[in-house]
Amino acid sequence: MLDQVSPSTTATPPGSAPVGKDPLRWSAWREALWIFLLSRVAMVVITIVSVARPGGFQCLSQLRECAKQWHRFDIGYYLQIASHGYWDPRQPVVWPPDGVRTEFPEAVVFFPLWPKLLGWLSVPFGRTYWHAYYVGLVLANVLALVALWLLYKLVAEHFGTHTARWSVFFLAFSPFSVTFAAGYAEALFVPLTLAVFLLVRRERWLLAGALGAVATLTRPNGVLIVIVFAVALVHRFGWRDLLTRREPGTKLKIVGSAAIVPLGLLAYVAYLWLRWDDPLAFSRWQHDYWHRSPHWPWEPIIQAIGNVLRSNSPNNDTDSLWELLFLLLPLLALGLTWKRLPPDHLLFAVAVFLMTVSMSAGPVEPLSSVGRHLAGAFPVAVAYALLARNPRWQQVLLVLNLAFFGLFTAYFAVGRWMA
Repeated sequence: MLDQVSPSTTATPPGSAPVGKDPLRWSAWREALWIFLLSRVAMVVITIVSVARPGGFQCLSQLRECAKQWHRFDIGYYLQIASHGYWDPRQPVVWPPDGVRTEFPEAVVFFPLWPKLLGWLSVPFGRTYWHAYYVGLVLANVLALVALWLLYKLVAEHFGTHTARWSVFFLAFSPFSVTFAAGYAEALFVPLTLAVFLLVRRERWLLAGALGAVATLTRPNGVLIVIVFAVALVHRFGWRDLLTRREPGTKLKIVGSAAIVPLGLLAYVAYLWLRWDDPLAFSRWQHDYWHRSPHWPWEPIIQAIGNVLRSNSPNNDTDSLWELLFLLLPLLALGLTWKRLPPDHLLFAVAVFLMTVSMSAGPVEPLSSVGRHLAGAFPVAVAYALLARNPRWQQVLLVLNLAFFGLFTAYFAVGRWMA
């Protein structure tokens, strides 16, 4: 049961590494595996039920078509890049009379590592669009299991196994976990981020920096991983000794490793520059096609509240309400637990929130996809787990999390916009 606490595994102070064999290795796999399997069974059952139509489509008799029910929204862009590569971002979007497009220059906003990885792994099967899709399903779920394992290890070392178990549960059953299972880039980004946190805790600076660069090549907000190194530097030396001659080698390792993290972003910029002489094409397309541009963080929130109050369209008021909810609930959890969260967890989560909200999608739906983007802020799951130590909070969080998990998994399966 989730409430059971293992007496043989105790928390260790932050910044300390286990001595000898890792006592959490097998217990972490065991706990991660059963929660992972439970969440995947739940997703499959919800999908089968939600897409079934009386006298029509039935998942159990049409397995191949059923497997395609998670082929939704931006996943198509990842698959196009995986099977065909990028298109010239200097060309305009062309809509043929029949509406069937074969070129997608706006796909340049999707960073390359995840779709390219799908393309490379699908080569033995033919590297077609649908081969990449099925490879993405398998790979995303394998990486989800790895992410849960890493999260358990990270949290157990600091807070103990009870909080680690609840953290894994809240991440596995988050409202938008279906998008990770279906094959969005967050499936790779989250385990990479968790690995960096663990490696920094073990002071394996260079490897942490290298994985940070890989994360940045997966999603642009990977640059925020430098926060982990900055916190580690201050934690080890304090503010007063940052500019002294104390342990210059260690300081150089930490700062140098942090400097590696943005190289993923710079590599993509260099690729766009060398191939199309358009190094910031992804930023330009974010504005011109996806209507995302920088704003003060409070501006999109005020616009979303206005949309809810005015009900500008049949669906927009409901979408904005959901998006506000999935912005405010995690912020509430972080606010209630900020004194107990490690500084690197708290600052990373807040930075992800600010970066996500500041890139508004325009006045029609200013917080579009905010829930999915914030689902990569794994410290929120840790905050929920800390609140779950209180039985009343535990009941409230369980009801809310499982209800929204079921609702948005069903939404995703039937193609109702939520990601």
